[in-house]
Amino acid sequence: MGCSSSIHAERDTRSKGHSPVMRRPSPELLARPVTECGVRWGWLRAWARGTVARSLGVDATTAEVCATLVIPHTQEFQCRYVDIISHRDVGPPRFFLSHTWSWRFATLLEVLEQRMHDIEGSEEVFVWLDICAINQHPYVAKGALQADDISHLATIVHKVEATLFCLDEKGTTLTRIWCLFEIWETFKAGGTAKLQILSYQTPDLKFLFDELDIRTAKATIEEDRVRILAEIAKDIGFTQLNLSIKECLVSSAELEAQQALAQHDAVDRSQPISTTQGFSRSAEAAAHACHKAFSIASAAGQYTKALTMAQRGVQLAEAALGKEHPSTSRAISRLAVCYEDQGKHAEAEPLRRSIYETDKKVLGKDHPQTLDWLNNLACCMQSQGKESQAEPLLMTVLEAKEKVLGKGRSDVIMVANNLASCLDKQGKHAQAEPMLRATLEAREKVKGRRHPSTIISLNNLACCLDKQGKYTEAEAIYLDALELREQVLGKDHPDTILSRSNLAVTLDERGQFAKATPLLHACLLARKKVLGEHHPMTISSIDFLARSLERQGKHAEAQPLRTLSLEACSQVLGKDHPQTMTAMLLLARCLVQQGKFAEAEPLCSSVHEAHNGAGQGEETARSAKDLANCLAKQGRFAESVPLYRTALEIFNRALGKDDLDAISSSETLACCLDRLGEHERAEHMLRNAHKARGKVLGEDHASTIASINMLGLCLKNQGKNEEAEAMLQIVLSRREKVLGTDHPDSMTSRTNLASFYMHLGKLKEAEPVSRVVLESHRRVLGESHPETVSSVNDLALCLDRQGKYLEAESLYHVASQAQGRDYFNAIIAKQCLAACLSRQGRHAESEPFFRDALESAVKILGKTHPFTITCTNSLAICFDIQEKHVEAEPLHISAYEACKQALGNNHPKTKQSIDFLARCLMQQGKCKEAGMLLHGVHEAQS
Repeated sequence: MGCSSSIHAERDTRSKGHSPVMRRPSPELLARPVTECGVRWGWLRAWARGTVARSLGVDATTAEVCATLVIPHTQEFQCRYVDIISHRDVGPPRFFLSHTWSWRFATLLEVLEQRMHDIEGSEEVFVWLDICAINQHPYVAKGALQADDISHLATIVHKVEATLFCLDEKGTTLTRIWCLFEIWETFKAGGTAKLQILSYQTPDLKFLFDELDIRTAKATIEEDRVRILAEIAKDIGFTQLNLSIKECLVSSAELEAQQALAQHDAVDRSQPISTTQGFSRSAEAAAHACHKAFSIASAAGQYTKALTMAQRGVQLAEAALGKEHPSTSRAISRLAVCYEDQGKHAEAEPLRRSIYETDKKVLGKDHPQTLDWLNNLACCMQSQGKESQAEPLLMTVLEAKEKVLGKGRSDVIMVANNLASCLDKQGKHAQAEPMLRATLEAREKVKGRRHPSTIISLNNLACCLDKQGKYTEAEAIYLDALELREQVLGKDHPDTILSRSNLAVTLDERGQFAKATPLLHACLLARKKVLGEHHPMTISSIDFLARSLERQGKHAEAQPLRTLSLEACSQVLGKDHPQTMTAMLLLARCLVQQGKFAEAEPLCSSVHEAHNGAGQGEETARSAKDLANCLAKQGRFAESVPLYRTALEIFNRALGKDDLDAISSSETLACCLDRLGEHERAEHMLRNAHKARGKVLGEDHASTIASINMLGLCLKNQGKNEEAEAMLQIVLSRREKVLGTDHPDSMTSRTNLASFYMHLGKLKEAEPVSRVVLESHRRVLGESHPETVSSVNDLALCLDRQGKYLEAESLYHVASQAQGRDYFNAIIAKQCLAACLSRQGRHAESEPFFRDALESAVKILGKTHPFTITCTNSLAICFDIQEKHVEAEPLHISAYEACKQALGNNHPKTKQSIDFLARCLMQQGKCKEAGMLLHGVHEAQS
């Protein structure tokens, strides 16, 4: 009995959560170390429900509890709250509670109660709560009691079993320096397992993770912030600490989810979850843990972990609540986000469509949630290149939201931004630009300059300006976006890498390869490290780097990158995926530029057949253009014309005549017709194309300027020299104005102008322009660049025609040896050198150069290529001059047959080949054969 009476008396002395009786704390209590000042969970819960709730209500924050109850109750003795409650309710803590004082105290207790629910004997568990354990009275005369208590925080964290990190719905804990410091100390003390995240409602963590930087975190007392930052600077450094905190949060949430799922899976399967009763407790805990782990992993860019959590979340929701429940829709949406984050938009689209259809049925088509799902569906479609289908969906959403909410709301701004981006991707830049500027201005005003959505708007505007050829303004904005993302997200965040890539691509477009190429290399390495080798953004980096190398004429270096991209797409997406087909075409184009037609043509044909078999859509048109280009590069213009026509007809029908793809197809068909001698028809088409480009893109856009250049060359071919010269001068002046004098396109314009002067016989005007071009190419591109070698040839030809043979021969020799025997520019140089020698009457010396040029041309370009035909005729004439008519005859026949096949019977070059052959026959006394040849050709042409 005595024992029983003693136990009963002990329990009666414990506080039931009422206000403590004011009594002077004993010296022993005041001397108790702060590391031993945990409060019993049973007392804390009773105190919150009793004293706190009665005095302050349920909405009081922790700061208000401290100011209204803790400090007044301890004012007389200037002590800690634990010093005035029963010593039985104070003891060594098992858990350390990390939280923000701005949170509702009742909510803090709710999340803590959820954690305590599964702990046996939780009433007797002690937790360390700062408002109770730390002396809340600032510095007193006989010592800084509060500062002394705070200095022991690291020791407390190391001693407890776990830190309970309370993540409020606004994520404020991630902006407080003490909370971040406590995470770091927890990680140092016991790693990930020692940190447990408690949350009532998981916040949207993307922005919080992006902004997480302990240097900008806040503290109530500035001296605390300065002291903590000094300690961190000496220990790990700010950048590494920020990254470690994020990794710790991800790992902790993942571990909790795995434990919750394991506990749920262990539930007796003989008692299935009822869809009418909702979640069981184990299922609810698992779903909550999965959602939390998904949110944190996704915010940190760890998409594979996020995907796993999202998939389990959907399974739990569908089993417990059914497929039409709002919580199930949200779970499916999280899964779709995971796929989208990994670039798997095709997998995400049916999920997005399913959510939209469900909520349209359950909530109605104009419900705000239904409109949000429709916006997300449109964005998903847009990411797959389905802009024409996405545009009307976004228009529907924007009109409905503006009608209900007005234009200033953040979600309305978001939809407007999405619509502007959609218009921009369709080439409707003039419509998109003012919308993007308005969106940027609104976001800067509402959310601030450093907010991720503001940076996205910056990036979108720069992209739109870039596509309009407004490179200077685009570059400045890209650079601004990159600097902001590096500050906010860190250098290796996927969004930061995207900004770096955008800037690099713009520099590349402006011909600033020395700056662009290293940036593109860095982006590729960073994406391989952060996202993996087969991530879509990594593949994009491979393609951008390959394109940059191709623009520099380094096709041999670009080829393995194109091959790598194709292999990655095939492995990840499958051989028949549109992106894989695109990668195949890009490889084919790279091969074409190297003259590897035998390898390129089957790739182009394969893609075209696949697209054509699936129906005559836009992809069929694009693949037809690529195959036609491949044939045209081989001089097979007659075969390429029907393919160009097919592409043009499809684009006109599907997209309209003012679409950029349709305009481009019209231009390529016109250029092909021009090569076949149909100059007037080509001119008409090129004038219309230029007018359409100017309307869509503006007169100063690079593509519009290029269309003027094509028209000028067409006029030159018709002998309309005055107008042609004016066109070429316009192109040069505009390119130098928009792109700068050292841009590759500007140098090409000077090359075209010099070529035009040579065409007119104005050699003295052509020579200084040719010298400037060569000097620019050497300075900007280097000695071995194809354009440099080509400009060496051009200057040599100009000197050659002026009779300056010595300097011309020297330049021809340089060009013929610059890039290898079988490189196209080297072949041209050998052909021109041979012709130069022949003009000087040195026919025997010229013959081996003519032979070498022809052999290389046949090998690289094929027998029917126009340049190969020229080489064939040249060697045949060289033989004729030396009276080697027997050797010349088969070459003349070969040239004639090639012209017929490639250019048709009526082309001027075909007629010229007939004349050459007839003369050769007559020189051998075969006048009858020559006459029959000429008569037969005349009848065929009639």
